Amino acid sequence: MWLALTFALAAPVHGTWVYARQGLDTARMALLEKSRTQSGLTELYVSVEALPLDDPRSPAKMHQLKQAGLRIEALFDGEDPEQWISRVLAFNRAQPDALSRFDGVHYDYEPWIGSGNNSAWVDRAVTMYNRASRALLDSRLVFSVDISGAKLAALSPSERMRLTRAAQRIVLMQYEAPIERVQSRSASVLRSTDKSGATFLIALRVKDFHCETTRALQQVEAAQQATQAYSGWAIYEYEDYASQCLAHSP
Repeated sequence: MWLALTFALAAPVHGTWVYARQGLDTARMALLEKSRTQSGLTELYVSVEALPLDDPRSPAKMHQLKQAGLRIEALFDGEDPEQWISRVLAFNRAQPDALSRFDGVHYDYEPWIGSGNNSAWVDRAVTMYNRASRALLDSRLVFSVDISGAKLAALSPSERMRLTRAAQRIVLMQYEAPIERVQSRSASVLRSTDKSGATFLIALRVKDFHCETTRALQQVEAAQQATQAYSGWAIYEYEDYASQCLAHSP
């Protein structure tokens, strides 16, 4: 299943996370709809609070964003991935057409926080990823996870392989500067896991690169796009980038 979907996602993708405790209002919807033309975004990782699964307005908002050319993955965290996946699948089954359905799930589970140099978190992550994968069998939804770039790079080859075999797409959160360090670490990780089955997005934060963030991401893509494991890039805090750097764009 993963192999077929990997080929379907062969073109580089460009994503961002979308959080909103009170749901997406009109202004944020308009900003996200313009994100493809303004910044080259192709997909959104939308939290289940931003598009509540039980809100009757969510399918129409989903339709609106996908009509703008954006893929949408349901973003959630916690230690019960099956519950959220079950709800996402039920949501999709209730929709009359593909434009109102999620295209994947995005699991933001971060057990390495507070772990120091201890790699015991790997067992917890692999267990949760495998549980999520089983819940997604036969669903045709893409399964993506977030992993700290620094934490993944520090693992042994066997630990790293266990993680990369448990997920379909990994967003490598390279939350550091300068760009040379990001490039070096990204290249090392992608080369060493090139045949693992997982593909990688390289993620940067706006707080690290400010209005040079998309230029830095383009540099990453130019350097990594020929690597088999490279899938694209992601930008964290896109709305900050848009408000600070694109405020005068039409």
